[in-house]
Amino acid sequence: MEELRLPEWRERLLRLLCFALVAALILYFFSLAADVLLLIFAGILLATLLHGLARLVAVYAHLPAPLALAAVVAAVLVAMATTAYLLAPHVSEQLSQLVTRVPADFHNILAPVERTPWGKALLQAFPAGGTGSGRGVMRGIFGAASSTFDIVAALVIAGFLGLYLAAEPATYLAGGLRLLPPGRRQRLRVTAEEIALTLRWWLVGRFLSMALIAAMTSIGLSLLGVQLAITLGILAGVLTFIPYVGSVASAVPAILIALTQNREIALYVVLLYVGVHVVEGYVLVPLMQRKMVHVPPALTLAAQALLGALFGVLGSALATPLAAAALTAIRLLYVEDVLNDDMRRSVL
Repeated sequence: MEELRLPEWRERLLRLLCFALVAALILYFFSLAADVLLLIFAGILLATLLHGLARLVAVYAHLPAPLALAAVVAAVLVAMATTAYLLAPHVSEQLSQLVTRVPADFHNILAPVERTPWGKALLQAFPAGGTGSGRGVMRGIFGAASSTFDIVAALVIAGFLGLYLAAEPATYLAGGLRLLPPGRRQRLRVTAEEIALTLRWWLVGRFLSMALIAAMTSIGLSLLGVQLAITLGILAGVLTFIPYVGSVASAVPAILIALTQNREIALYVVLLYVGVHVVEGYVLVPLMQRKMVHVPPALTLAAQALLGALFGVLGSALATPLAAAALTAIRLLYVEDVLNDDMRRSVL
């Protein structure tokens, strides 16, 4: 093999260093703006759902696109207002009891453990240590959502961002594509549309699972006589948005409350949560799988662990749709374009 001439070697090294510098700058930018970028992705996620619903209304109701979007937004707001009117009195009272009771119940359950030598040694591993460790752990758990203003502001920003993107998706997509090489614009347009379709079907599957799990959990807890059944069921449905991790987290308050009532009831609560999520994983998901997106469990957990460690709760919540979007882009831009594998149902 002919040796590289010195100028050519220097040129390649310079290109490599420039590439590494640009990559480092991009990563540094992403680390600084991670929360903002995740919030933008949440807005894009909402926009794909609203735009998809608006297209359905436009086709079946023969309405112009702006009126169809307005009808969808109005229907969503009316549904939310109706649900709040019917459930708010019960849920707000139960929620206040839940926030008050869970830390106290957690401490009461830990009290006998703290009196044993092994229990003291175990609980001293927590920063608060000793008798106050139970309260310290619960403060750490509930402290993650302590800033109500920040949460509301983030929801408002994501909501308006999603609304504006859903109103004129073609404008924003065309503007973004103009920044790219002309020869790649059409393929990247197809990729963006495919990612939007993937995210839309993923959201439909998630919302159906959330609604069904909330209903089944509320009914099951009510039949078992567990207090705060409606709120615990809604909590289970909401946390199901984060696959696997949310399912486990939603069961903790219900089990703690059941333990203060009766240990046998607590065992039935554990079986109820396991049964509900088995039904979801082995009955509901396979039935919806033909159209809706399924991200492999190992990849889902890996994405949640990585983004959760890097970006906190918001990273964990958006890890699965980000993974679904990334898999779609990899399939189109690498598997099909680079490897020339045209299989629509590849491993990815």
